[in-house]
Amino acid sequence: MELIRDAERSAAWFAYHHPEIGEEMRNSGGYVIFPSMDEWGSGFSGGRWGRGVAYSPEGTHIGWCTVNATNWGLQMGVHEYDVLLIFRDRATLEAYQGDALSPAISGMGVAGASGRSQHDMMDERVAIYHASKAGLMLGLNIGVEIMRYEPAALSISANPYRRAPHATDVRRTASPD
Repeated sequence: MELIRDAERSAAWFAYHHPEIGEEMRNSGGYVIFPSMDEWGSGFSGGRWGRGVAYSPEGTHIGWCTVNATNWGLQMGVHEYDVLLIFRDRATLEAYQGDALSPAISGMGVAGASGRSQHDMMDERVAIYHASKAGLMLGLNIGVEIMRYEPAALSISANPYRRAPHATDVRRTASPD
């Protein structure tokens, strides 16, 4: 699958540029790799979208993730980057396995510069690594972001771009037998 291959290439890039990541991922509750996060802004509105692969600390594929965000503020341009989220423990990973809605505040200044990387902490429980691929963007904004998680076991096809039902959908439509 192309998304998994892209995620594996992204993980290798992060491991090469941040040698501590391998041990951090093995000692984590799990991690998600978004091999291509796209962000755009035009005037006073913008957004962000990405599709990712969720892994157990051992590197086993456990699910799919999407991030959708809308934001407001002064912003202009487009930006593509990779994101690696490392969850410190299993409880934190499980908290994000629901549909997590969260506020977002960001400032960015990007001019091309393929391969730049930065490390942030969302809080003490989630480490975030970014690797810029391409773009020209400048802005400061606030917004709202939703991260959706779909367990690999619920996937209705091998195509990660086709949305499988969430657990609540499965319970509603399952027969009583």
